[in-house]
Amino acid sequence: MRELIAKQIDNFTLLFPAETNFTIIAPIIFKLVDDPVACVRVEAARKAYGLLKALYNSEAAYKASIIEHIKGFSVSNRYPTRQGYVLMCNKIMKDEEIFKTHFLDSFKDLANDKVSNVRVSVAKALLNLFKEKS
Repeated sequence: MRELIAKQIDNFTLLFPAETNFTIIAPIIFKLVDDPVACVRVEAARKAYGLLKALYNSEAAYKASIIEHIKGFSVSNRYPTRQGYVLMCNKIMKDEEIFKTHFLDSFKDLANDKVSNVRVSVAKALLNLFKEKS
Protein backbone atom coordinates (compact mmCIF):
# COMPACT_ATOMS: atom_id res chain seq x y z
CA MET A 1 0.00 0.00 0.00
CA ARG A 2 2.78 2.45 0.91
CA GLU A 3 4.52 1.71 -2.39
CA LEU A 4 1.35 2.57 -4.31
CA ILE A 5 1.07 5.84 -2.42
CA ALA A 6 4.75 6.58 -3.12
CA LYS A 7 4.28 5.92 -6.84
CA GLN A 8 1.42 8.41 -7.11
CA ILE A 9 2.18 11.07 -4.54
CA ASP A 10 3.91 13.50 -6.88
CA ASN A 11 0.66 13.80 -8.84
CA PHE A 12 -0.93 15.33 -5.74
CA THR A 13 1.55 18.21 -5.84
CA LEU A 14 -0.06 19.29 -9.12
CA LEU A 15 -3.54 19.31 -7.60
CA PHE A 16 -3.02 21.23 -4.39
CA PRO A 17 -1.79 24.72 -3.51
CA ALA A 18 1.67 25.29 -2.05
CA GLU A 19 0.44 25.43 1.54
CA THR A 20 -1.20 22.00 1.27
CA ASN A 21 1.84 20.56 -0.47
CA PHE A 22 4.06 21.89 2.30
CA THR A 23 1.93 20.92 5.29
CA ILE A 24 0.41 17.63 4.09
CA ILE A 25 2.20 16.16 1.06
CA ALA A 26 5.82 16.96 2.04
CA PRO A 27 5.67 15.11 5.40
CA ILE A 28 4.18 12.07 3.68
CA ILE A 29 6.90 12.02 1.01
CA PHE A 30 9.69 12.44 3.55
CA LYS A 31 8.22 9.74 5.80
CA LEU A 32 8.09 7.38 2.81
CA VAL A 33 11.69 8.20 1.80
CA ASP A 34 12.69 6.92 5.24
CA ASP A 35 10.42 3.85 5.11
CA PRO A 36 11.80 0.50 6.34
CA VAL A 37 10.93 -1.14 3.00
CA ALA A 38 13.45 -0.43 0.22
CA CYS A 39 11.03 -0.34 -2.72
CA VAL A 40 8.92 2.26 -0.90
CA ARG A 41 12.02 4.39 -0.19
CA VAL A 42 13.09 4.24 -3.83
CA GLU A 43 9.69 5.27 -5.19
CA ALA A 44 9.27 8.08 -2.69
CA ALA A 45 12.77 9.42 -3.32
CA ARG A 46 12.03 9.61 -7.03
CA LYS A 47 8.96 11.72 -6.30
CA ALA A 48 10.63 14.26 -4.02
CA TYR A 49 11.78 16.27 -7.04
CA GLY A 50 8.14 16.88 -8.01
CA LEU A 51 7.52 18.30 -4.56
CA LEU A 52 10.62 20.47 -4.77
CA LYS A 53 9.56 21.84 -8.18
CA ALA A 54 6.04 22.52 -6.90
CA LEU A 55 7.35 24.55 -3.97
CA TYR A 56 10.48 26.06 -5.49
CA ASN A 57 8.78 29.18 -6.81
CA SER A 58 6.32 29.54 -3.94
CA GLU A 59 6.92 31.23 -0.60
CA ALA A 60 10.59 31.53 0.33
CA ALA A 61 9.99 29.83 3.68
CA TYR A 62 8.51 26.75 2.00
CA LYS A 63 11.36 26.57 -0.48
CA ALA A 64 14.05 26.94 2.19
CA SER A 65 12.41 24.40 4.48
CA ILE A 66 12.04 21.76 1.76
CA ILE A 67 15.64 22.24 0.61
CA GLU A 68 16.95 21.93 4.16
CA HIS A 69 14.79 18.89 4.82
CA ILE A 70 16.10 17.15 1.70
CA LYS A 71 19.69 18.05 2.59
CA GLY A 72 19.10 16.65 6.07
CA PHE A 73 18.87 13.18 4.56
CA SER A 74 22.51 13.46 3.48
CA VAL A 75 23.79 13.66 7.05
CA SER A 76 21.64 10.98 8.62
CA ASN A 77 23.33 8.39 10.79
CA ARG A 78 21.39 5.71 8.88
CA TYR A 79 22.89 4.71 5.54
CA PRO A 80 19.53 3.90 3.84
CA THR A 81 18.50 7.48 4.55
CA ARG A 82 21.70 8.79 2.95
CA GLN A 83 20.98 6.54 -0.04
CA GLY A 84 17.55 8.15 -0.18
CA TYR A 85 19.27 11.51 -0.51
CA VAL A 86 21.30 10.20 -3.44
CA LEU A 87 18.12 8.90 -5.09
CA MET A 88 16.44 12.27 -4.61
CA CYS A 89 19.48 13.98 -6.11
CA ASN A 90 19.37 11.59 -9.05
CA LYS A 91 16.13 13.31 -10.11
CA ILE A 92 17.08 16.80 -8.93
CA MET A 93 20.20 16.65 -11.15
CA LYS A 94 17.91 17.13 -14.15
CA ASP A 95 17.66 20.75 -13.06
CA GLU A 96 21.31 21.76 -13.04
CA GLU A 97 20.75 25.16 -11.47
CA ILE A 98 18.82 23.85 -8.47
CA PHE A 99 21.19 20.93 -8.00
CA LYS A 100 24.38 22.99 -8.20
CA THR A 101 23.03 25.75 -6.00
CA HIS A 102 21.59 23.65 -3.19
CA PHE A 103 22.60 19.98 -3.30
CA LEU A 104 25.94 19.46 -5.04
CA ASP A 105 28.17 19.89 -1.98
CA SER A 106 26.20 17.39 0.11
CA PHE A 107 26.09 14.99 -2.82
CA LYS A 108 29.88 15.20 -3.29
CA ASP A 109 30.43 14.45 0.39
CA LEU A 110 28.58 11.16 0.01
CA ALA A 111 31.08 10.02 -2.63
CA ASN A 112 33.40 9.43 0.34
CA ASP A 113 30.78 7.90 2.64
CA LYS A 114 31.93 5.24 5.09
CA VAL A 115 29.31 2.80 3.74
CA SER A 116 30.06 1.28 0.34
CA ASN A 117 26.37 1.03 -0.61
CA VAL A 118 26.07 4.81 -0.40
CA ARG A 119 29.21 5.29 -2.51
CA VAL A 120 27.85 2.84 -5.09
CA SER A 121 24.56 4.78 -5.17
CA VAL A 122 26.49 7.98 -5.88
CA ALA A 123 28.38 6.25 -8.70
CA LYS A 124 25.14 4.94 -10.20
CA ALA A 125 23.56 8.39 -10.05
CA LEU A 126 26.54 9.88 -11.85
CA LEU A 127 26.48 7.09 -14.44
CA ASN A 128 22.79 7.78 -15.09
CA LEU A 129 23.55 11.47 -15.48
CA PHE A 130 26.35 10.81 -17.97
CA LYS A 131 24.15 8.41 -19.95
CA GLU A 132 21.40 11.05 -20.18
CA LYS A 133 23.86 13.77 -21.24
CA SER A 134 25.51 11.75 -24.00
